[in-house]
Amino acid sequence: MEAGITFFGAVDRKDKRADGSILSTEPAWAMEQSINDLKEEITGIDGRLRRGEVPSNEVENARSEMKKLKSRHDEIVGSKPKLCAKDKDELAAFRTDLAEKISVSLPTHDAIHKKLVDPRREMNFQKTPCIKVDTGLAKSMGIEPNSKGQVSRDEAVMMWKIASKYLGEQNYSEALRMEK
Repeated sequence: MEAGITFFGAVDRKDKRADGSILSTEPAWAMEQSINDLKEEITGIDGRLRRGEVPSNEVENARSEMKKLKSRHDEIVGSKPKLCAKDKDELAAFRTDLAEKISVSLPTHDAIHKKLVDPRREMNFQKTPCIKVDTGLAKSMGIEPNSKGQVSRDEAVMMWKIASKYLGEQNYSEALRMEK
């Protein structure tokens, strides 16, 4: 994958600085509902302005608010990294490999229903680095692998979801759990 690619832009970081700490587990560009809500708010203000429904003393405030919302929308949408075909293929292969590793580490539906799952072992899998990943890709997704290039299952799931969202694939992690 091309160096310098990051899935979390300035819009996702503290003080909106490229080197700021990441504030969310999901990049803003991946939050479709929030983006749609923002679009609706912009459209609503624009419609009220066009129909003359905004009092004359509030028109400038409404235009200013709409400009600010448009700027925010463009900033969010523009923060999605632009990947070439080769990088998309690498991301898809990474997602497939990661799905297999996560699936193996999850207790099966059958074991859960039969109450055969050890909660301490599960907590260990969730929080302790145990899944080997591509270090560069992990860092581009805001995850810092340990010295062995491993991340916890929770971090691996987060990475899988980001990759899935970028590729337009299903990102429901429970689908990775095997039946038996």
